[in-house]
Amino acid sequence: MRQSSGIWEDVSELISFHKGTRHGTAFGISRKEWNRINKLTNHEK
Repeated sequence: MRQSSGIWEDVSELISFHKGTRHGTAFGISRKEWNRINKLTNHEK
């Protein structure tokens, strides 16, 4: 969900999570940060 101009909007179709993700907090990161995390954790989409 996101709020814009006081109205809540369902954005479920705009986001994705790794297979097996069950709960947690979603937050934005830069492409540079993502590349570093991906390299360190050896995860692939």
